[in-house]
Amino acid sequence: MGRVNLFWLTGNVRTVIQAEKPGAEPESLEIQWQENKASPGRFCPLVPFVEGDKLSPRLVTDDDVPDTCISRAEYEDIKQ
Repeated sequence: MGRVNLFWLTGNVRTVIQAEKPGAEPESLEIQWQENKASPGRFCPLVPFVEGDKLSPRLVTDDDVPDTCISRAEYEDIKQ
């Protein structure tokens, strides 16, 4: 349950994580979740984005992609 395909996760949010070769499957990675301070009780994924020449995590919220975040109960289930 903790592993999610990036393209599924981010929907139309443009990420810079791409497959090594054209046509190759995008990699899956372990998702880091963080509580959304603007929406307490909702946990959103931290996704790597490129800023300048470095990769930095960005919280992808329900405002970015609807239904991306999860409830505290779902988060507790994933952590177990």
